[in-house]
Amino acid sequence: MVHTTKRILDPSRINALRQTFLLDSKAEEAFDRLTSLAARTLGVPVSLISLVDTNRQFFKSASGFNLQETPLSHSFCKHVVSTGQPLVVNDARKHPAVMNNPAIHDLEVIGYLGMPICTSDGHNIGSLCVIDKNPRQWTQDEMDILKDLTNSVMMEVELRVQMQVESEVGRTLSDTDIYGKPTERESHYGAYKVIHKIASGGMADVYYCKHHVLNTAVAVKELRSTPKNYVDFLQRFQQEAKIVSRLKHPNIIRVFDFGTRNNNPYMVMEYIHGDDLSVFMKRFDGLRFEEDGAILLDIAEALDYAHSQGIIHRDVKPSNVMLRRRFRNGKPTLHFHATLMDFGVAKIQDSQQQLTQDDNLVGTVAYMSPEQIEGENIDYRSDLYSFGVMAYEFLTGHRPFDSSNIGTVLNGHLFHAIPDPCDYAPDLKRSQVAALRQILAKKPEDRPASALEFVKMLA
Repeated sequence: MVHTTKRILDPSRINALRQTFLLDSKAEEAFDRLTSLAARTLGVPVSLISLVDTNRQFFKSASGFNLQETPLSHSFCKHVVSTGQPLVVNDARKHPAVMNNPAIHDLEVIGYLGMPICTSDGHNIGSLCVIDKNPRQWTQDEMDILKDLTNSVMMEVELRVQMQVESEVGRTLSDTDIYGKPTERESHYGAYKVIHKIASGGMADVYYCKHHVLNTAVAVKELRSTPKNYVDFLQRFQQEAKIVSRLKHPNIIRVFDFGTRNNNPYMVMEYIHGDDLSVFMKRFDGLRFEEDGAILLDIAEALDYAHSQGIIHRDVKPSNVMLRRRFRNGKPTLHFHATLMDFGVAKIQDSQQQLTQDDNLVGTVAYMSPEQIEGENIDYRSDLYSFGVMAYEFLTGHRPFDSSNIGTVLNGHLFHAIPDPCDYAPDLKRSQVAALRQILAKKPEDRPASALEFVKMLA
């Protein structure tokens, strides 16, 4: 019990919970729909989205239950939060973790199944649970259903966190120096005011900014000043801006402006409110094409368009795909629109110039084609291979070649057949396995003719 209490009161966990802004918030249709769906699907009288605070559990949504909160003394969900694991209780009166919990008598909690709700940075903040007033033998199918619904709850939580980040003044960076005077270098890119930093990469920083007059949100990418190989970095950055500004497609990030500040170039881009695909995939052990294939279709259309313009991306991977919610009737749905970004290592097809960093390979090893690894003059079919690696990971939850040893990964791409996708995802259709094997063929000429053709094969 001491260890449970310590984990519940962990300051970083409590801070993550507070930053969701969900405690004591009003009812929302999106959450209520999920608890109602859980109750109906599993045939139970009660389903709850419980947020575990320091001394209470607050119910963000309660189907079949008329309380808004209870003390932690009546909480089964605190055990889910403290362990980060599902809690399966067939009969609470006999379960060692909860047999003395007063909720058994006061609230008629006998059968209980709870799944942890965690934030994108891994903090457990609550549980989606279902409750039966009688003993209940929970099946694996029921556990899987509740897990899938919990993933949807976590997406809703993250959506609200991101929306709050945009509106909270307290998250803006200081616009003054130590003397209280405005500092142009620290807070502005031309007409755009810095609100906060989004990310830092090996060669650039990305900031969330707003236009001084129009108040429109953009992302500004600035090349970080690096003495070594700075000329190459600058050249690649300018190439990215020129390439992306040529591309006019709804599934490719838009570039609005390009400039320099203190000799550092920056690019003003469309700001996409959402997570990248790698974050999304970490929440699942594998996704179903029948339910989530629209994401792969969006990426395929973006790649085929870029290829039609003579542009090879050369670094296709999940972290270079941003997801934003699709809306219906002004409300967010559980489906996503994918946008391909970061053409920083793209190459104009047939160009004689190929830029590298410190004579190393350009791209990401886990997603590289064999011909890219061998330094050959690649074409669009190299992107297809990388897209195939992404699709393999998307559908199975695993990369075909994954190791902490880079040499092992490189050898896998060059010489070894991909592991049977059904080892990770037994429900994959034969045609889908065949499609993955074809797009991940070692020879470019053996791959599908286009990304869209591959997605059609999956379908």
